[in-house]
Amino acid sequence: MRTALLLLLSFNGTVARILVTPPAAAPIPQSVVEQPPPEDPCAINIVTEPEEEEEELEPCVCYPLLPSKCTRLLRSGSARGVVVPTASVALDECGARIGDLVIAPDSCQGGYYGHDATLDPADVLARGLPARGSDWDLLRHAEQAGDSAFRGTTKLVTFPDGNGAAAWADEGGYVYELTCLPSWDVNKHIQGRRLVADLAVGRARFGGNLALGEHEHAVPARVPAAHIKRYGAVVASSSGVLFVPRNSWIDNPRWDPCFCKFSLSDCDGDAPPCH
Repeated sequence: MRTALLLLLSFNGTVARILVTPPAAAPIPQSVVEQPPPEDPCAINIVTEPEEEEEELEPCVCYPLLPSKCTRLLRSGSARGVVVPTASVALDECGARIGDLVIAPDSCQGGYYGHDATLDPADVLARGLPARGSDWDLLRHAEQAGDSAFRGTTKLVTFPDGNGAAAWADEGGYVYELTCLPSWDVNKHIQGRRLVADLAVGRARFGGNLALGEHEHAVPARVPAAHIKRYGAVVASSSGVLFVPRNSWIDNPRWDPCFCKFSLSDCDGDAPPCH
């Protein structure tokens, strides 16, 4: 509010009254509040539900030198498939099988798993890979003759002969690095155990893996999200070789860094201990 001032001026004995109105005060600057940009009506917020809490499973007592976070996956029974194909075998005899023979894991290193684009990477990173099948027989898995409880992985994304996880995924598919999982060298364990012909004599009756060149290492099909380190899209080189470009890998924020020791790729920094 402005107030007028009354000035009295005297000129030759005559007093004049003048009202003077002061200039308007400069407005007080207001703090500028940055407004958020208008919401894009076409934007869609995709919320991916995380995987359900894993049932607390005991590690397999047969393999005390392997980390429990690895061997507990051999206990993934009930809704995720039975540990062994026959009820007559004790649960403590956990592992892969060939007939009645229990096969201990070769390592807990895991491997590279290739799958085509029908498997959504965002869902895999959030929920992991589901179980599929209840048959833990390696020979039937290799022959694709049973309801296999395994997934096939390889130790390299692409082998010099062109085979590997990238070839399994094919161009446009994805390769996932799986860590700290019970792993079995399929070629090694099947060698000399696959019946070739009843009419053959001696060792000639048995052979090895028909898919020897796949370099497969089998792992349990159920892979929790914390065991999946990263994934990458498969592309083809100018010569037709399928591979994953080094700079295209996408890390999984749910991956447990204690699995660094049991991964195939390098890790940054010192990983926490993994029991």
